[in-house]
Amino acid sequence: MARGAVMARILIVEDQKKLLQSLQRGLQEEGYEVVTAATGEDGYYFYSRSKIRVILVECTGSDYNTRESAGSSFVNPLIRREPP
Repeated sequence: MARGAVMARILIVEDQKKLLQSLQRGLQEEGYEVVTAATGEDGYYFYSRSKIRVILVECTGSDYNTRESAGSSFVNPLIRREPP
């Protein structure tokens, strides 16, 4: 890859801040452009407005208030093909 060239744009949907930052840092060091979202709603917003090539989503665990992970709240509307 040429120096300074950007590889595929990746969207990470993860509600755990430290994990999100770690994934972002590692992927950016490899040359990827990374878009991050801490909620499914934010993830859907970025996905619908950006040319995303790869999506990393954590679909296990849950937010104690909603009983749904950020990842699953992002993926479910895509499966139903409707915005959150």
